Amino acid sequence: MSLLLLMFACQETSDTASPEELLCVKYDYCCTTYCEVEGQTTHYGEADPCDCDESYSPDSRECAPVNGECVFIDE
Repeated sequence: MSLLLLMFACQETSDTASPEELLCVKYDYCCTTYCEVEGQTTHYGEADPCDCDESYSPDSRECAPVNGECVFIDE
């Protein structure tokens, strides 16, 4: 039983990309700027059905991998 658990634990860690290998995608959808892992995005590539107010401006911060997650970097 413990061997089976060890196999699952090893498999789980090997499937996780290291922070250096993580590819992040920054995009806008429905007046919101997203910063997500490539291939695990919420709305990337979907047609945007929303019309934003003229005062809306996308988030200007960089989207980058930090500690295994895609996050906005404050300048």
